[in-house]
Amino acid sequence: MRRLASCLLAAALVLLAGAAWSVEKDLKINAHSVDYDNVHNLIEATGSVEALYKDFSASGEHLIYHTDTRVLTMDRGFKFKYEEVDLKGGQLTYEVQSRRGEAQKVSALYDRLTLTGQKVNFDPEKLELHDAGFNSCGLAGPHYNFTASDIQLYPKSGWLVAYWGLFYLQGIPTIPVPVYIYDVEAQRRGEGNVLPYPVLGSNAEDGNFISESFAWTRSRELFGSVTLGYLEKKGLSLGVAANYLNDQNNSGKVRLAGNPKDGIWGGWTHQYAFGDLIIPGEKFAFRLFNLPSFHRYDLVSDLTYRERINYERVSQLPNLKLTVRRIDWGEIKGVGEAQAGYITEESTGVSLARYSLAADLVRPYPLGGWGYLTPGVNLNGTYYGNHTNWRKIQGRLVWDSTLGENFTTSLGYYHYFLNQGTSPFRYELYRFTSSDQVTAGFIYSWQLSKLGVSAAYNLPSGAPQDIDYLFKVGFHCYSIGATYRAMRNEFYMIFNLI
Repeated sequence: MRRLASCLLAAALVLLAGAAWSVEKDLKINAHSVDYDNVHNLIEATGSVEALYKDFSASGEHLIYHTDTRVLTMDRGFKFKYEEVDLKGGQLTYEVQSRRGEAQKVSALYDRLTLTGQKVNFDPEKLELHDAGFNSCGLAGPHYNFTASDIQLYPKSGWLVAYWGLFYLQGIPTIPVPVYIYDVEAQRRGEGNVLPYPVLGSNAEDGNFISESFAWTRSRELFGSVTLGYLEKKGLSLGVAANYLNDQNNSGKVRLAGNPKDGIWGGWTHQYAFGDLIIPGEKFAFRLFNLPSFHRYDLVSDLTYRERINYERVSQLPNLKLTVRRIDWGEIKGVGEAQAGYITEESTGVSLARYSLAADLVRPYPLGGWGYLTPGVNLNGTYYGNHTNWRKIQGRLVWDSTLGENFTTSLGYYHYFLNQGTSPFRYELYRFTSSDQVTAGFIYSWQLSKLGVSAAYNLPSGAPQDIDYLFKVGFHCYSIGATYRAMRNEFYMIFNLI
């Protein structure tokens, strides 16, 4: 009898040390102790609690689950996995059925972002953090921090909106920002998130200029910006823009801007992406058309009035462009493009229908530790409504190599096998030359900083076509960059988040 009592006591201790309850079909609660209150229809779990349900998991020291309302509460600290976000904080209330909840004193990790909030509300589409902050440094003492009254994070699209914020740089408050939008996917598309500082620059037509953009948003599907600026040669400038998302594959932008000298200009662009997906982050040495989509095909419709292209005022009424982002012919890779539109150029008074086909094809050859030798060809045929055409076939041979850990070099030779006809539009002839060209460039990188120069020279004269300088200083999670295009007398300075 004593032996039987001892066995029962040992079994009870084992159960108390690690109890597991399958509350319903898909919800399981593991803990040191689990009790069921049949009167109040609740389950209470204590000690190393873990709750598992379909697409979420939560852990902490104390949990109460109401079986009738299907509400789960953790009030002694918690860790919670929500979509792609890892949350932890002091208290959590979660409605299992609706996938809605709230939490107190929260910190969260999402992709490269660290977020904090005194309170968070969430549903299947977004998190709303109040008295919040975020940064992308991943450090206990971040180089920058953005505090805001409210932050909305959309995990499925990688989009964050901060309202009524203050931007801190190296711990110093620098600029108040009514609305700031951060796109997690921007860097993977080869773009970037600009710090909320003015853009500085100069060019021959505008002189020195400064501009500042202020974001606005109504929802993830409708947002935009208001841009104020001053141009040395043209005075004050104002621009407004609205971006819309119909669905994952349909998006567009409407914009209107002006200044006292140039008058008013604007446009509407709609993009439809379709076809199979190309893996995000995949790199192409021949990336001729830099489109923010990973679908194989893009159809872009432009309806514009007096927008500037190569310093010319051009209207497209309309212009349709179909881009094939990836062509695979065995070892030959490439991109292609077809356009059709009606174009009006203000300075020449020319108004014509315009049609074009273009393709860029390459065949890279690896050279072991000496980089790649890449022959390529660019095919372009453009046809105009006045029965003229401009046909070009340009070949090239480019050598790219990395020397050691810091130097990247490139040498190229370009030759027109065919250059027949010309364009009636000045914007298409801007800085065009049919001469053979040699190009050279190098970039020296150290940590997150870069110093580079690239140049192109015409043959046989040896006259420079382009000489561009690049300078970027990176500080772990933000950078200050400048580009100077010597032959075009253009200078730009910009601040980016990394």
